[in-house]
Amino acid sequence: MNNTLITGHKGYIGSHLMRVLKVYGMDLIDGQDVRDGIKGKYDTIVHLAGYMKDEEDLYENNVDSTLKVIDYCKEHNAHLIFTSSAAVYGDPAFCPSREDDVLNPINVYGKSKVICEELIQSRLSANQFIILRLSNVSEKPGSVYDQLNEKVPVIYGDGTQIRDFIDIDDVVKVIKECAKLKRTGIYNISSGRGVSINEFFKIMGLKPKHIKKRKEIHTSILDNTKWRERE
Repeated sequence: MNNTLITGHKGYIGSHLMRVLKVYGMDLIDGQDVRDGIKGKYDTIVHLAGYMKDEEDLYENNVDSTLKVIDYCKEHNAHLIFTSSAAVYGDPAFCPSREDDVLNPINVYGKSKVICEELIQSRLSANQFIILRLSNVSEKPGSVYDQLNEKVPVIYGDGTQIRDFIDIDDVVKVIKECAKLKRTGIYNISSGRGVSINEFFKIMGLKPKHIKKRKEIHTSILDNTKWRERE
């Protein structure tokens, strides 16, 4: 099995991916300090590292770290698996969103992901990368990693927002396949079904706390036909 570097290995997706890929003997190295440069020789880089919340340096961190990864892949001819987000579509007029739809992010996080996608496509050859636009990844209520251990889950606003929740185990399977087969292109990775945040918490049997509404996407559902019909 090839040598693989995972950045953001301590995050929600990364920690699950580490446990699965270790079984297959991959050489998984701490990618937490990717902005300081990547040491060693890797055939594949799974770039998960990035800020999600509205930190001051969110944009700079996400873009700069991705540039470091791109430069490494270009120099060493490594294959890049980049996890993007449904946030790149913004609040679309029509759902579900398809890979060829116009990208119109409404927040800094989404904008940073769009810039990263553009940099990857402009600096690497088409057979050198795959971009995975993930919908809301979860195994517990909530889509933000730092909420997973909160005693009382939080909903911003009235909870009527629609999200496309995909199980973390399904995402890990996708990434593992991409690493093994060196898949290329741009794909939506999602369940393809929308559910309100209120309904989602109800299904999970938890009673969240509603707090002040913030600017966010109201409806986000991704069309996963392209991935399902891959060859």
